[in-house]
Amino acid sequence: MKRIVTIILLLNTIALNAQRTDARLDSLISETIAAHEIPSMVVGYITNDSCYFGIGGKTQINVGRDAQLKDMYHLGSNTKAITSLIAMRMVEEGQISMNTTFLDVFPQLKRKIKKTYSAITLGDLLSHNAGVQPYTDGADSQKLPELVGTPKERRKAFAKFVLNEEPIEGWGYSNAGYAIASLMLETVAETSFEELIAQSMKELNYNYTIGFPNQTDKNAPWGHFGPGSMQQALSPDFPYGLEDYMLAAGDVSMNILDYADLIQMHLNGLNGEEGYVNSANFKEMHFGKEKYAYGWGNRELNGTKVSAHDGSTGTFFCHTQVAPDKNFAIVIIMNAANQEQVEGLYGLEAEILKGLN
Repeated sequence: MKRIVTIILLLNTIALNAQRTDARLDSLISETIAAHEIPSMVVGYITNDSCYFGIGGKTQINVGRDAQLKDMYHLGSNTKAITSLIAMRMVEEGQISMNTTFLDVFPQLKRKIKKTYSAITLGDLLSHNAGVQPYTDGADSQKLPELVGTPKERRKAFAKFVLNEEPIEGWGYSNAGYAIASLMLETVAETSFEELIAQSMKELNYNYTIGFPNQTDKNAPWGHFGPGSMQQALSPDFPYGLEDYMLAAGDVSMNILDYADLIQMHLNGLNGEEGYVNSANFKEMHFGKEKYAYGWGNRELNGTKVSAHDGSTGTFFCHTQVAPDKNFAIVIIMNAANQEQVEGLYGLEAEILKGLN
């Protein structure tokens, strides 16, 4: 893969236009797609006042139409940052606190869950410190009883089951924790979590779908599973996906235009601007706890604080990194997720960031 001589030229010569891409960035994407047998990729490079895009590939491997910037891609676990943003907005509005316990919201369940979980808080759940089982593997759901009713009713039944399981010790990444957190949020808000997402997206003027994009539009990018040339494009009716009660943990799809705008709001919030929540709460979401705060992991990279998150259900992959001290963020999404393709994604990111140093 050739190196970008300087991406600064890209930033200086392309006017801010959400529908345009840079030919050199597109070229790098095309090389990555060819080298790693990736169906399609979209890239957003984001500064405080600009978003620059690259794209390549097709909605299905070797067939389908060319991918477009307006196409929806599944965010996977990067949905957790959306859930945390909704939670932080509700905190600002005084509806709930990060210190609100599960039993504050559901006192009637005090004797129906393990005593171990009696003090877990919304903040514990969003930062993966509640000790609940992970449910990051589809096999986990095999032990569940039948869950019936509306998604909210199924979330409540799921929460009661999970909060009677043996806890894990210490920090533990958990999709179940986010499902339980969303149950707390929707109960306090007296609506469904689906409606909380709809309200937030409407206020932010973003398009989105729940589930894989081709389940809403068969012409949208299809997720892919399997190795290299043997990978399979999963049709809209393929029996695979997250259960509806797991929405908050990883089941939102967005296009790169709106998602990049959302990440730009986070970047600006980390640098002192007010957005959907105030600047202090953006900082709390990204860096309020070591290693993983609320919907965002964090670390120090080459002496600079960065926050990041990866999301994947095994058929799409979304990588997001935010570096507020350097005033940039980068998003790369593809509709495949095998190990070799993920390595290609990180290689592409490294090539792009080389041009900035």
